[in-house]
Amino acid sequence: MPSARLTAGERLRLFVRFRDGAAPASASFLLRVHPATAEPLIEVYRGMRTIETYQQEIREVRAGLMRCQGEVVRLVAEQNAPGGLAGLVFSGALDEHGVTGRLVTEAVARAAGNALKATSVKSYRSATGVAVEINLTVMAGAPPWVAKGATLRGKTGAELKVLRLWQQRPIPTGEFGLVVVEADASTAAQGAFSLKLWEEDGPRTITLDNVMFP
Repeated sequence: MPSARLTAGERLRLFVRFRDGAAPASASFLLRVHPATAEPLIEVYRGMRTIETYQQEIREVRAGLMRCQGEVVRLVAEQNAPGGLAGLVFSGALDEHGVTGRLVTEAVARAAGNALKATSVKSYRSATGVAVEINLTVMAGAPPWVAKGATLRGKTGAELKVLRLWQQRPIPTGEFGLVVVEADASTAAQGAFSLKLWEEDGPRTITLDNVMFP
């Protein structure tokens, strides 16, 4: 179990020995503390392997390949799509209900340890997705901030698939900048969500709870 005193970005070497006497006799892992996410399970294949393990590995590789192919198709379609309203119609994000928005600044709950201040929060819903628009301010004396990743998690623990994280520019000290998180909502995205943002190779995060979509 890792220590609670570990900080984001810290690296640790994990060394394990196997008890069966087969080769290799040991293995080492380089672990890096992430501010928001963790690997719940790591599978290590060693020594003699059964047919079942190879079959499982092939299934995992095929599933990963299909996800990559789907992502490539989506990116190619986006490159060829028109901009503006025509682009929204082309992508299927716009239906007869249009895109609805809501100002949720007052309803959102800020976590006590947030490294940045959210001065404005807006949520949007289209036919296929949802988005959160946040104006963030870097505290005086802190270095500029660039968002690296984001999660949108419901009360049940289920996460929406984040499609893109867009930032207007690096947010300088004492100034504000715009960050937009877009997620897939082909399935219903109802109820309150917790939005978490983090920077690359840094400990600073921001968590906004009770984010509601129109």
